[in-house]
Amino acid sequence: SAAAWQLREAFFLQAQDVGNRQVQLAVAETMGLDRAAIEELLDSGRAWAQVSRDSRLCKEQNLTVSPTLLFDEGRQVLKGNVGFRVIDANVQELKHSALSRGLSGGRSEHSWC
Repeated sequence: SAAAWQLREAFFLQAQDVGNRQVQLAVAETMGLDRAAIEELLDSGRAWAQVSRDSRLCKEQNLTVSPTLLFDEGRQVLKGNVGFRVIDANVQELKHSALSRGLSGGRSEHSWC
């Protein structure tokens, strides 16, 4: 999102402590975002609940690097800086496999990716 990008710029380009709530709110204000709505979200605990949910999902799905792309309900995993052609090949193979299953009465064909 645009807000995440602005926070990255504040951290990497301006050496600001983006873990500091005042820095976060200042970035939000420069973007014209509603400060009161953001404070309410932070104060309610919903933001931390989402972080906790994301952390739990990472553990459940064994995600150890970023970015990680999961395909086919986790049966195919691409980790790290993967090129577009590799991603495209995986997507095309999944599409082909799904089409093959539909034409073959549900029999599963092995994926080549």
